[in-house]
Amino acid sequence: MEIKGGIGWHSFRHSYRSWMDDTGAPLTVQQELMRHASVTTTMNVYGKAMTDSKRQAHSKVVQMVLKEPGPVLEKQDLAIGA
Repeated sequence: MEIKGGIGWHSFRHSYRSWMDDTGAPLTVQQELMRHASVTTTMNVYGKAMTDSKRQAHSKVVQMVLKEPGPVLEKQDLAIGA
């Protein structure tokens, strides 16, 4: 199966897992939907996504270091594909 739009299957799985996390879906539900035998796989392989709070903190640090005045990214600006 090919995903249209130039996104790879592996990238899609990471995005899908991140979106489920954003919805607050329990890890066991995410594990089942990702079809992993163990919740450990779900956490170890797909649990490294950058959260909104991490993105905002990173953005602030970069702006401080580079002294670039600019907007701090808000949640709606962080959506994948936005």
